[in-house]
Amino acid sequence: MNPKPILHDRNMVSLMLVLYKEKEFTSTRMAYCGSYHSVKESALKLQDAGLIESTVCKDRLRIIWKLTDKGREVAKMINQCENLLEQYIDREKYYKE
Repeated sequence: MNPKPILHDRNMVSLMLVLYKEKEFTSTRMAYCGSYHSVKESALKLQDAGLIESTVCKDRLRIIWKLTDKGREVAKMINQCENLLEQYIDREKYYKE
């Protein structure tokens, strides 16, 4: 049986896009991409792959997540794919908030 494609991990894709667009964010904001625990699991996978990095703040209450150079390259490509899809899919019709 073939393993599940990486892009099926919606938290991973969302996390990469958010970090690409916002440059960094704290662990407490992870819920923006999905549930905190599932997003953190994806973040740890990305960190293990060398695509993102984390830094504990001096107050030790927050962790800041950022893309590495390699992660920025990958996130840039994901962002380009999203932009291309948006040219063809009617966001107003299908993705109202």
